[in-house]
Amino acid sequence: MESIIYVGMDVHKDSYSVCCYKSKEDRYYYEKKILAESKRVIKYLESVKKELGEETLFLCGYEAGPTGFGLYRDLQKAGYSCVVMAPTSLKHSVSHKVKNDKVDARFLAKTLFTKDYSSVHVTTEHEEAINEYCRMRLSIKKELTKAKLVLQSFLLRHDKKYTEGDTWTLKHRAWLKNIHFEEEYLNEAFNEYMISVNTLEQRIKTIENRLKEISQDSCVKEKVDRLVCFCGIETVSAVTIISRVGDFNRFAKAYHFSNYLGLTCGEDSSGQKEKHLGTKKTGDKE
Repeated sequence: MESIIYVGMDVHKDSYSVCCYKSKEDRYYYEKKILAESKRVIKYLESVKKELGEETLFLCGYEAGPTGFGLYRDLQKAGYSCVVMAPTSLKHSVSHKVKNDKVDARFLAKTLFTKDYSSVHVTTEHEEAINEYCRMRLSIKKELTKAKLVLQSFLLRHDKKYTEGDTWTLKHRAWLKNIHFEEEYLNEAFNEYMISVNTLEQRIKTIENRLKEISQDSCVKEKVDRLVCFCGIETVSAVTIISRVGDFNRFAKAYHFSNYLGLTCGEDSSGQKEKHLGTKKTGDKE
């Protein structure tokens, strides 16, 4: 008779803490800390299976985090079922004051059995590659914002104030070209700041042109064609949204998607008193 073993994995950059849970006995077995390598986990599962018998089935799970989906994919390829659990869906008991890797692995194993979690959507490797390209663009845009602020702070320290409207317009850029300092070193510093801004802007243009080419990839083309029909969404934004969301079908209703984005408003009302709160801001930060 087949039995299901629930394997909780508390994953970190350098180590994994693994633990098996048998629901029939309500006990934890084979608790171990191993190197953070997929092959080590597979070897661990093979040794457990050998000891328990060939009829054993495994359901493995770990929290979504910075380690990505490599472990998930490797376990699936090796024939082991695995889920990546959304951290926000996990309900830790307030009575448990001790928190360490061993306790976390036990908690994940037990949660797999109770099914008191939501799994995250795992993209294909090709989809993930597009997503990483989009994230790279967002990262460089943050660098550009910082470079502009550094330049503006430099100018403010030296009494160079732009007072004719918004910054980074054509008029503002023309004003920047006419700035000159009497001190040679200040001119050199200013030029270097400008080079940083101009270089980052050019990089973003190149990346966005590439994203327009990526929009024709069969993986995203149909969804892009639909999204750009909405006012305010152009090609680059459409590719970025699709790469971040993955599968739109996982959202049954529009407000589920709003929750994912963190745009749903909270409410704290009672009786005749109504109080509407701001957006929850618990969704995808990018």
